[in-house]
Amino acid sequence: MRMDKSLEWGGAILSIAYALLISTNTGYEVLSFICFLFAALLLFTLAVRKRMWGWTTMQAFYIGTGAYGIYAWSV
Repeated sequence: MRMDKSLEWGGAILSIAYALLISTNTGYEVLSFICFLFAALLLFTLAVRKRMWGWTTMQAFYIGTGAYGIYAWSV
């Protein structure tokens, strides 16, 4: 139970950080996508542990989007 709460809150905090960084348009796009990627990884792990397959699918897509965002903004 404790691990699930850590995954949930870690994902939530990183998602909020992502949203704030990307919305301010201050040049921190790569950092924002790093937050997004790690949030998705945490929430993916939580979804697998809870056997929430729809949520798992969504987070897998977000992991790919986060990785692509890091790549796209880095080159």
